Formats: sequence, C-alpha cells, structure tokens
Amino acid sequence: YQRRVHGHPNLACFGVQMHVYNSIINATYIQRLNEIMNLLQLAKLAVVIRFVMVTSSFYDCSAQRVCSMYGIKPTYAFVIRSFMRKFSFRVVAISFLTSLFIFAYALRVAERPLVSILPPDQLTFDSFGDSLWG
Repeated sequence: YQRRVHGHPNLACFGVQMHVYNSIINATYIQRLNEIMNLLQLAKLAVVIRFVMVTSSFYDCSAQRVCSMYGIKPTYAFVIRSFMRKFSFRVVAISFLTSLFIFAYALRVAERPLVSILPPDQLTFDSFGDSLWG
C-alpha cells in the first residue's frame, strides 16, 4: 500500500470538475477546479518579491533619508531601479527564469485538458518540457 500525498489549494474542491466548451475546436473538455486554484496560488510570489524589496538595503531608513535629501520618493520603483543598477544581470536572469517557469506551468494547466480531444500529431502540453518549449 502506497500513500499518495497531494497538495491541494482547497480540499473542498477536490474532485470538482468543470465541463468547458471550446468554440474554436467545437469540443467540450474537462478542467479540474483545483488546478485553476493552484494557478491563483502563484500570486504568493508577489509577496515574496515584496519581502525581498522591503528587507533590502535600498529600502531601509538611511536609503529613505538620502532619497528625501534629493527629493526622490522611496517607492518600490526606486528599489527595483537600485537593484537593476547594482545587480543588473542577476535581476534580469532571475526574472526571466522565474517568469519562464511560471508561465510554462500556467500554460500546462490551461492546455493539458485538451490532450483528450486533440489529434495526436499536434503539440500537446502534457509534459512540462513541452510547455517550456511552447
């Protein structure tokens, strides 16, 4: 007996399915509600990014004092500009890779139910690699 552990955003929605009609291909497919709610959980990444900005040296008291001396508002845009000036390659590489994997996962969740109704010779997003490539 092997026990499977699944991470579900909402246990009340476990097993809830939506029947979605696609007018472009004239077919109905089944989408699981938990997968859609899992996409909404990716919004937590914004909290992590905000935490990194707030705890950086560009948002502390001395940075705000220097900003007020020069008449600049110490907002999140200032912190992002400061990060880009000091760590430009790191910021671009991390944002590119993070967005690549997040959007590939979102594409996989949104397009994977179409596997059952599309012809086998078309690109299906059943695997994560296909989603990265697509």
